[in-house]
Amino acid sequence: MQLSECARFLYDILKTPNEAFLHAKRFSAALVFRLAYGRHLSRDDKDLHEVLQILDDFIEDCYPGTHLVDTFPILDHWMLPDWIASWRKEAGAKHEREVKVRSEVVF
Repeated sequence: MQLSECARFLYDILKTPNEAFLHAKRFSAALVFRLAYGRHLSRDDKDLHEVLQILDDFIEDCYPGTHLVDTFPILDHWMLPDWIASWRKEAGAKHEREVKVRSEVVF
């Protein structure tokens, strides 16, 4: 599996060297996909961009102070309306997107 992904990585580097950073991301993601799911990433990079977006969202959400509820966890237990508790709607949307991506990957 690694040899196959290395060959694709080298081909991509030779074909478009100015996108080396994206090729490195594709290589590592493709290797994980093959090991975990037994599946290749799509050639059009749709899978790759979705996975990278999920990772970017996760990293952004981990920054301290990103959400008010992280500073004051008691806010999550109060029955605040959704227009005040915007983190609920945002978290729900991210969760739905992640479930959709995972279900497409596995099946």
